[in-house]
Amino acid sequence: TSFLYFIISHITITDMPLSFFVTLSLAGFYMGYLDKSRYYLLFYCGMALALLSKGLIGIIFPCGIVFWWIILTRKWRIFRALFSLRGILIFLVIALPWFIAVSLRNPDFFHYFFIRQHFIRYLTTADNRYEPFWFFIPIIIVGFIPWTGFLVASLKEELSFLWKNKPEEKEGELFLLLWFALIFLFFSMSGSKLVPYIIPVFSPLAVLLGGPIDRILQELDFKRTRKVLVLNSMFLLFFAALMLILPFIQNDYSLQKTLPVSLFISLAFVAGVVIIFHFYRKRDLEAIIIVFVVLGVINCIGASSLLGLYAERHTSRYVSEFINSQKKPGDLVVQLRGFDQGLPFYLEQRVVLLTHSEDMKFGNEHEKDRSFFIDMEGLKALLDGDKRIFIVAYSKQLKDLLPIIDRDMEPLAVVGRKSVLSNRPAEGGEESFESKGDTP
Repeated sequence: TSFLYFIISHITITDMPLSFFVTLSLAGFYMGYLDKSRYYLLFYCGMALALLSKGLIGIIFPCGIVFWWIILTRKWRIFRALFSLRGILIFLVIALPWFIAVSLRNPDFFHYFFIRQHFIRYLTTADNRYEPFWFFIPIIIVGFIPWTGFLVASLKEELSFLWKNKPEEKEGELFLLLWFALIFLFFSMSGSKLVPYIIPVFSPLAVLLGGPIDRILQELDFKRTRKVLVLNSMFLLFFAALMLILPFIQNDYSLQKTLPVSLFISLAFVAGVVIIFHFYRKRDLEAIIIVFVVLGVINCIGASSLLGLYAERHTSRYVSEFINSQKKPGDLVVQLRGFDQGLPFYLEQRVVLLTHSEDMKFGNEHEKDRSFFIDMEGLKALLDGDKRIFIVAYSKQLKDLLPIIDRDMEPLAVVGRKSVLSNRPAEGGEESFESKGDTP
């Protein structure tokens, strides 16, 4: 029910599978340590699947976290117990076949995937994804709404205890803190940062913030409970204010669509704070936790609605539906700048890329059919040729086409931020297209 974890779970990217498999791997290790060594096989299985999800960090994270936990707790015997020929064999059986198959088809895959996509991306700002070191701190604070106050209280308690005592006295909490800290520091020091990168730290932090919740339910320490509730309420009210002003500070979405959702979330959080302290005065601690769960669910419902609005404006589905209603066999579709993965998916055909993004450089260098990567001169030749051409571009990019197209050429359709142009008029008229996006 945490805000960011819910959002990322609804986006088709590999960060959520990575988070799941890293969690599987480290949970397998700790269960193996606590109970029976057969669980160590999950450690190897999770690593293999994490490697397939997003590369070497699927190995670096579990191994690094386990290594430093063993060092700090001085449990040297675990090194011998963890080492397993059967586990290594399972890892190789799961992970190797795909890498072998791809490398045989693409001899320079190793350099592109491991060197370019791992080391160069991590150590440099080559992909224009640079953010400051502290970038993920506000992401985590907002991302854990409505539980942020519990998280801050938990981190403060555990770090204070470990600072004053021996690490082995709270080995479970130390394991979770290392899990969080090593991944957080790894990505914070990277030259390339995106919001979803930090998702793998949510699992250990969720378990850690369960500590203060459990103590609230088990102990009758109302003074400490009040401090946590006041801190958490501050974050809730901040988020409520943020949601209230959000519709007025963005220009991409109509006010009548965003305001009802954001107002609903904002009022729910304000009401939630009032209800929480009502139950606090009645000393009903279980009801307080239930209110937080309800707020989390409400926030997820609201986030889902906002994601729906975002999807309508950014998806290529509706643009593709219009093109599919117009195009015939042999017609070409050209995308201006970048590469929208949704376009060929919904069109069910490959698209021609014009001035493509850096991510497509590898494909450009290896493509034998040069007709799929063109420049402005190539586009002009296509427009002047016999084939019907559809151009998909963001509306703000249309000015880039002025030097080579008829200045009177109007878009056949505008859906959200995307426009469709063609060297042939629309068949059946534009009225045949039912716009489903947030269309100006």
